[in-house]
Amino acid sequence: MAAFTRNGLAVLVAAALFSACTNGGPPDREDGGTDVPTSTPVATATPQPSPSRGPSSPSRVTSSPSRVTTAPGETTSTLRETTSSPATSRLCDTEIESANPALRQVRFGRHDTFDRLAFDFCQPADTTLAVSVVKQLTEDGSGNRVTLEGRYFYVLRLTPADAHTSDGRPTVPRQAVAVPGRNMQQYKLIGDFEGTVTYGVGVLRLQETATALRVDPNDQRHVILYFDLGRQSG
Repeated sequence: MAAFTRNGLAVLVAAALFSACTNGGPPDREDGGTDVPTSTPVATATPQPSPSRGPSSPSRVTSSPSRVTTAPGETTSTLRETTSSPATSRLCDTEIESANPALRQVRFGRHDTFDRLAFDFCQPADTTLAVSVVKQLTEDGSGNRVTLEGRYFYVLRLTPADAHTSDGRPTVPRQAVAVPGRNMQQYKLIGDFEGTVTYGVGVLRLQETATALRVDPNDQRHVILYFDLGRQSG
């Protein structure tokens, strides 16, 4: 009788387990599943390379630079703040003592229809940029002849501005810089005297020029004075 009871119990347990399996019983595990959710394909835009080159090259400006003609072959910038300037490093974190707004760096950028030089200052800076065409470049003060690559030459005068600190240390390079421009070939600092910084620019052909002073939206202390050479697109 005891043997029958044990055998009968075993049969009942087996029957119960079989019934649970055939009626959707609990899964084999509760945690640590290996099922991977199916992802829905999402279209992504492929980044296009920027046509501009050079250090910290500026983005294309959506608003047209302001231009005021003062004499044949010369344009002068008007001060205007905007939020369409490029994102750049926080160069204004470092203080520089100078009698006038100190030029921090010069950057070249090649765009679709124009070449650009960007002159970086820190607030306060009420600097303007005057542009003229000359047959021969000479150093301010000494009058020494300056030779740059190119068939034609522009002179850019930034006023008020210094390219040195109060103790005489230069804030930007003094040597000529070659650039891969569509038109612009070389530029060089040729004057840093009595609150005026002068640059010479060698180009292949004479083109429309435009200037603008803008504020960096990522750092309101940082202002950028643009010189554009070539047809403005937009």
